[in-house]
Amino acid sequence: MQSKGIVFDHLIALAKPGASFFGAALLHDGVRRNWFARQVMARNNRHGIFSNTHDSLEALQSVVSGRLADVTVEVVGCVGIFSGGVRPTG
Repeated sequence: MQSKGIVFDHLIALAKPGASFFGAALLHDGVRRNWFARQVMARNNRHGIFSNTHDSLEALQSVVSGRLADVTVEVVGCVGIFSGGVRPTG
């Protein structure tokens, strides 16, 4: 998850202070995954479609909170939904 955080670094460089970011991530660890989610994730990770076998709720919170202000992270099923804003400069 830490290596995926670089996308925020690139976007923050292009955004104005106060800009809002939001998104979602399919989480592998730290959340309940039903049978179907486990099967789909395993297949998609095996085929290189996903790369989330080490992605956890804690890692998502850390990556987003380390880069954005006023962060919220909500879990729906095994999806982490996040939002936050670009910190003011100065």
